[in-house]
This record gives sequence, structure tokens and C-alpha cells, in this order.
Amino acid sequence: MLFLADTGNCPKTDLIPPANGGLVCGVVNVYEEYCSPHCNPEYEFLQNHVNEYMSCNLNTGWQWSHVLSGDPTPVCVREYSGFPP
Repeated sequence: MLFLADTGNCPKTDLIPPANGGLVCGVVNVYEEYCSPHCNPEYEFLQNHVNEYMSCNLNTGWQWSHVLSGDPTPVCVREYSGFPP
């Protein structure tokens, strides 16, 4: 997990990077942190639509948006090429 900055207000224990991937996180200002999940090279998200942005701020009560909405941690799987390995 890579943090570009940290306000210290948001619980890092709620941020679980996807297996075969990671999170890039930063701070918009002193009142909001955000993270974006990514898959490693040769991997892709299992689901077509993945929440591309998770935020934590005063409006969410300093809880991460994906926790409040019940969204699971995205899953990264090996890309399908159609050919045997």
C-alpha cells in the first residue's frame, strides 16, 4: 500500500489491498483521504465494475466509503488470454 500523505484521521486497518494488487492512497486536503485499488501486471479485476475510488472524510465520520457501503475488497485474477499457459 502506498500512501502519498496521511491526515491521521482515517483507520488504515480498514484498507485491505486486493491480492495480486495494491492501493494507491493520498490526501485531497487535510479533510479527506482517498485510495484507488489496482491490479498487478498480468492481472485484472474479477468484476467488470470496481469501485475506483474510496474516500474517508468528515462527511463519512472518518470511515472509509467502501466500509460504509459494504463493498468488498476487489479481487484481481490472472488475465485470460484464451491460450494454455
